[in-house]
Amino acid sequence: MIPAGPYAFDLTVTHALQASQLTWLNGMAKIITFVGLPELAAAISLVIIIWWFSAPWLVKLAGYGTGARRRPEQAVRLLFLMLGNALTLIIKHLVERPRPSADLAHVLVRETSTSFPSGHALGAVITAAALWCFLRPRFVSRRRWTAGLVLFVLAVGWSRIYLGVHWASDVLAGYFFGGLWLVVVWSGLAWSRRQRRADDFSTSKKS
Repeated sequence: MIPAGPYAFDLTVTHALQASQLTWLNGMAKIITFVGLPELAAAISLVIIIWWFSAPWLVKLAGYGTGARRRPEQAVRLLFLMLGNALTLIIKHLVERPRPSADLAHVLVRETSTSFPSGHALGAVITAAALWCFLRPRFVSRRRWTAGLVLFVLAVGWSRIYLGVHWASDVLAGYFFGGLWLVVVWSGLAWSRRQRRADDFSTSKKS
C-alpha cells in the first residue's frame, strides 16, 4: 500500500538534495529532466529504428556500432521497450499519489499528473537499455558507455527529487518497474525465439 504522503526516508533524501538551492543547479536539473522526458525518449527510439534499419551504411559512417545484428526482431524489441512507458500511466492511475507539496519540499517545477511512480525514472531505465543494446559510438568502450548510461539514469532520478516533483520512493519505483519491464521484454522475446527454433526443428524432422 502506497501512502499519500512521503515515507520518512523520502523527507530525509529530499531535504538533503535540496539543502543547496543554487541557480546553476536549478538550471542543470531542469535540463536533465527535459532530456529524460519519456516523450523525447520515444521520439529518439523512433529515429533510431528508422536510421538503423534504413541506412546502416550511414550508421557505420557516423562511427556507431550496435550490440546485435540488424534484423526485424531488434526493431520489435525496441518497440516493446518503448511501450514500457505506458506502465507509468497505468500505475499512476491505480495509485494516485499526490506530488510533493510546498510545505514539505521546495517545489521548483509544477506538474499536473500524479506522483507514483516517476515516469522519468522508468523512461530513463528503458532509454538507457535501448541505447546500450542498439547504439554505441565505436570510439567509446563498452565499459565507459555503460557507466555513462548508468550516470544518466541516476541523474534523471536526482533531478526529479531536486526539483521537488517526486519523492525518492517514486524514483525508486520508476527504476524498479523499468527494470521489471526489461526482464519481461527480454524473457518474452527469448521464449518466442525458443519456440520458433523448436517449430523449425520439428518441421525439419518431418520433412
